[in-house]
Amino acid sequence: MSWPVFLIVVVPMLVVPGFLFWRISVAQKLLAASAHWPTVPATITESRFGTNAPNADWAVVRYRYLVGGKEYLSSRVAFVGVTKDRPKAQAMLARYPVGAAVTAHVRPGKPDYAVLERTADTSTLRMAALGLGGMFLIVLIILVLSGKA
Repeated sequence: MSWPVFLIVVVPMLVVPGFLFWRISVAQKLLAASAHWPTVPATITESRFGTNAPNADWAVVRYRYLVGGKEYLSSRVAFVGVTKDRPKAQAMLARYPVGAAVTAHVRPGKPDYAVLERTADTSTLRMAALGLGGMFLIVLIILVLSGKA
C-alpha cells in the first residue's frame, strides 16, 4: 500500500471513528459521575435557535450560576446531544425560556463545567462513527480491488 493511500484512507478510517467512540466513552463516564455532583441555582440568559445552514437548526441555551461567590456562564445543556432536529430544539427552548430559574449540576473541582440535564444522547455519535468507519472501509476495499492500494 502506498503512503498517500495509507494517509488518506487508513489513518482517517481509524482516527475519526476512534475519536467519536472515545467521545462517547467520556460522555458516559461524566454521566455516571454526575450522579454525585452538587447542584446550584442557575438562570437562563439566552434561549434561541442557532442556524448556519438551511434546515440545520439547533437550540442555543446559555445560563449563569454562582459557585463560591463567583459567577460562571455556560451553554452546556447535556453531556452530548446537540440536535439539528427542529422539533427537538423547539422542545428544548420551551424548557429553558430566558429568565427561567433552573438547576445546574456542577462538576466538582471544575466549577466552570456544568450541565442542566444529566443526559448523554450518544446515538448521533454512534451513527456517525459507524457510518464513517463503514464508508472508509468501503473506499479501502474498492482501492484494494482496483489494485491502487
